[in-house]
Amino acid sequence: MTPANISPSHSSTSVAARDNPKQPREALRIKAQREYWKLGEEYLLRGIANNPERPMLYDRLGFLYREIGPEDFFARLGELGDGMLFDTRVLFAHLGWQPNAQERFASDLFRADSLADGELRAFTAAARAARFPLLLGGHTLVSGVLWTLVEAAWSGHPEP
Repeated sequence: MTPANISPSHSSTSVAARDNPKQPREALRIKAQREYWKLGEEYLLRGIANNPERPMLYDRLGFLYREIGPEDFFARLGELGDGMLFDTRVLFAHLGWQPNAQERFASDLFRADSLADGELRAFTAAARAARFPLLLGGHTLVSGVLWTLVEAAWSGHPEP
């Protein structure tokens, strides 16, 4: 994997590299973790270099969300695939939202009723009503944890 085809959230795969049960040598696990960190750092620095006046985090989906709103946003996403693992932190940063940990985790669990009225609540309610399989979360959702689940699901099955 090269910096050109990873997102900053994938640098968290370093945790999976550090805890890789297939690599018994701790020094090699630590080396792999540091390589992931370096890739993530290079990716972010290259992005900032391309936009030095405003080194902000943008997400293409954020532009769509602002344009069409939460309900139409999730309807449109449902047209693009059969399901989605959604790292919402990047979208929230793009939109300028700064929910605290309790609010982020409530949104991850689709608990719109436990959130104060406002944009995050509308987002979470629309996500809960999405007509396709959807998981919300942070970077661990789309990186090492998912790979661990896939590996566990395939353990004991023959290689394709």
